[in-house]
Amino acid sequence: MLRPGLRPHARPRRGLAPRTALALARTPLAALALAVAAACGGSDAGGPGSEADEGPPAAVVELVTVRPELLRNLVAIPGQLASEYSVVVRPELETVLESIGFAEGERVEKGRVLFSLRDDEQRAEVAEAEASLALAAATHRRTSTLQRQDVSSAAALERAAAELAVARAQVEVARVELERTQIRAPFDGLMGALLVSPGDRLRRSTDLVQIDAIDRLQLLFYLPESAVALVRPGIPVRVAVAPFPGE
Repeated sequence: MLRPGLRPHARPRRGLAPRTALALARTPLAALALAVAAACGGSDAGGPGSEADEGPPAAVVELVTVRPELLRNLVAIPGQLASEYSVVVRPELETVLESIGFAEGERVEKGRVLFSLRDDEQRAEVAEAEASLALAAATHRRTSTLQRQDVSSAAALERAAAELAVARAQVEVARVELERTQIRAPFDGLMGALLVSPGDRLRRSTDLVQIDAIDRLQLLFYLPESAVALVRPGIPVRVAVAPFPGE
C-alpha cells in the first residue's frame, strides 16, 4: 500500500546521493586538467632558474677555410759549433823552451813562429855537417882531377862521390833538426791557453798550446732516434746561435 504523497519512482536508493556521484565522476577530469597545466609551465610566476629555462647551451659554430699546404716535419736539436781544425801543438825535440811568440787568444797566420826552443846543440851539428860537406867536396874535386890524369882509379872517384852525397845529406838532416827548434803555426787560427812557460824542460809528449781554425765552423749535434727516418742528403737545416739571435 502506498503512502499518500509518494510516487513509485521516488524511492531513495541505498548508497551515494545523485549530486555526490556526479561530483566524483567529474574529479578525474579535473585532475587531468591540473596535470596538463603543470606540464605546460604551471603558474605564470615561473622565471629564470625554473625548470623551464634549464637546457643545453647554444652551440658555437666556427667557420675555417681549408687551404692546401705543404706538410713539414720539423725537429729541433741542440748542438754546438766547433772549429774546422783543432790541433794541440807539441815539440818534436826534447829540449828547453826559450821563448813564446804569441799571446793567448791571438789570431795567428800559418807559418808564424809560436815557440823558440834552445838550439845551441842543433846549430853546432849544422856547423859540423857543413864542415864535413866542404871536406868531402874538396876530396871529390882532387880525385876527379887525378882520375882525368890517370893517376887515380875510377873506384876512388866513385867513393869520393858517395862521400860527398852523404855529407850533403848530413847537412840537410842537421838543418831540419835546427828548424824544429822553431815551432810554427800549422794553419791560420786562434790561439788557446798556454800550457807551458819559458824555461820549462820539454818532452816530445808535452802539450804546449791548442790552436783552432775558426774561419770555418762545423755544427756538431746528435740525432735522436725518432728523427733518423727524416734525415736524407740535401735536407734544409736552419741554425740559430744563442749569442746572436736572428742571425
